[in-house]
Amino acid sequence: MTTRALALALTLAVTTLARPARADDDAVGFGNLGAEQEPDHEAEAAVATEPEREHATTTFALTLRADSAIWTERLGHGAFAKLRFTADPRSTTRYREFRFVAGLRAEADAAYLSPRVHYDQATIDTYAWVVRPGETFVAWERPHGEVATGFQTVAWGHGESLTVVDLVNPRDLREPGLTAIDDARVPVLMTRAGFFGAHYRVELLMTHQTYFRLVPPPLGQWSPIRAALLEDPALAAFSDSIRTKDIAWGQNPRQFSWDSQSIAARATYERGPVTLGAYAGYVLDPQGVAHLPDVATLSQDRFAIQLVHRHFGLVAGSIAYTRGAFALFAEAALDVARPINVLSDSPIDLLVDRRTLARWMGGGRYTNDRGGVLTIEYAEGLLHAIGHDDPRPLVPTSVATVVARYEHAFARDRLRIASVVAVTGQRLRGGGFGRAELSYVPMDGLRISAGYAIYVPTDEPSAIRGFERHDRAMLSVRWDDFWTL
Repeated sequence: MTTRALALALTLAVTTLARPARADDDAVGFGNLGAEQEPDHEAEAAVATEPEREHATTTFALTLRADSAIWTERLGHGAFAKLRFTADPRSTTRYREFRFVAGLRAEADAAYLSPRVHYDQATIDTYAWVVRPGETFVAWERPHGEVATGFQTVAWGHGESLTVVDLVNPRDLREPGLTAIDDARVPVLMTRAGFFGAHYRVELLMTHQTYFRLVPPPLGQWSPIRAALLEDPALAAFSDSIRTKDIAWGQNPRQFSWDSQSIAARATYERGPVTLGAYAGYVLDPQGVAHLPDVATLSQDRFAIQLVHRHFGLVAGSIAYTRGAFALFAEAALDVARPINVLSDSPIDLLVDRRTLARWMGGGRYTNDRGGVLTIEYAEGLLHAIGHDDPRPLVPTSVATVVARYEHAFARDRLRIASVVAVTGQRLRGGGFGRAELSYVPMDGLRISAGYAIYVPTDEPSAIRGFERHDRAMLSVRWDDFWTL
């Protein structure tokens, strides 16, 4: 679809608007553990009758968090793992048919600034502090639809821990398995229009920004490719030259450029207990392909490996079935001409190839009447038409993952336990991850949580390969407040 065609489609959507529906109840990552839905105080306070909407109403909200952790396998030597302070101020103003939302995300982690533990500059730049826009947009709402532009997040699909269709927003991947659900998606600049009827919804969107900086540096302790870069025999010469280097990712394209644009569309149909979804787009690869530097650059103490995010075609579908306490759901996606890194004959080079990748996931959820929720999901991918002589991918694409989650609320939701277990890798031999958490709400707005996470890697390729000493104990405090003018 050309940009002119997309603009025409958006214009047609504006003229045939339908009221907005909620996004699919999906999430990403293993990190949405214990992330029960917070009360949307801003939305509740903004509800108004038509006469009241003649006057502007503004709701302010503030979330303050302190998250701490220690490496339990590094006690006595560099055990200080995390002390991150986060502030999320937000405001929502409604006036007649318009909604104005403004937000900011600011965080600083003292653990990466401590003189007791040495980190390279690439790690400090990634983890020590982040300041970025929160959801900040203006929306025109009609009784039959909405058009919005600004920094937004969009949830696609039905999966909770695993999804193959939710590619609109980049992710915070700095701590695999530990990022909360409401922090995983990063808002990006986009224009979106949606309309629907009694049983369907159609949505068109175009993103105008990339934001892929929230990933571990190549040799960072959370890097999923650190082990491959340092231990793969095919990269032996390259590995020897980078072990003591300070290496960062150089992200390409720039945040705001013509190459940063992506387009996508979604259509959903709901009838009784069944919900069907269809998705298509020309989107940027969130993983990216690496381009290794030349020999002269490798001799420097600090340098960047370029991580290039290129476009590929996406065609996908989803289905969900709900009956009483049970829900079943599945997603399938076809990535057309998706770029991937493949190993070459040269010991200090990586090739880029475009291949078709089929990905799918399926799962189920059971909710009992005593406050417990059990969810099990499985996902896998498969490259199409690979010959015996074709170069093998640097990072395996046919990795399977199974995730089981259980949450239970007690004492009128003031006490909550949550746990997650995940196993990943080719034929599920790449190791596993587990996390348990207990949270308590002593008063409205205040939550105190304590938990423990354990990683069990193997020598097989997987996203947690090399996570030998990453077990940690965690303690966090969160405060939420809001007020209306």
